[in-house]
Amino acid sequence: MKPAVRGSKALVSLPKSRASAAALTIRRLEAQLTQAEAKIAELRASAETDFLLDILNRRGFARELTRAVAIDQLTFVFRDINVSAGASAGVALLGPDVDGEAALVQADRAMYVRKTARRAKV
Repeated sequence: MKPAVRGSKALVSLPKSRASAAALTIRRLEAQLTQAEAKIAELRASAETDFLLDILNRRGFARELTRAVAIDQLTFVFRDINVSAGASAGVALLGPDVDGEAALVQADRAMYVRKTARRAKV
């Protein structure tokens, strides 16, 4: 098969039957990858969950604790103000045109919903 030349780059043109076969192979491999990723997620969750009680085991608890501590330690500078992660960071990122008080109330509610969800997992 001769490469088709366009400009300075050589392009290989496949016959339609080979191109459609390649497309089918790509779709099949993508589906297999999706299935494999789902299985990996299932196995990872299984490795971090007590199967009798359906709660986090020691490994899962340690992972979540490490994640929570890392999030709590995140800080960044925004408009020359050192902001820590959490509701205040979200409000700081909203911008000047947003009602700050309403945004803070909404952020506080979201924070307590997240805390409740964390407690329910433990």
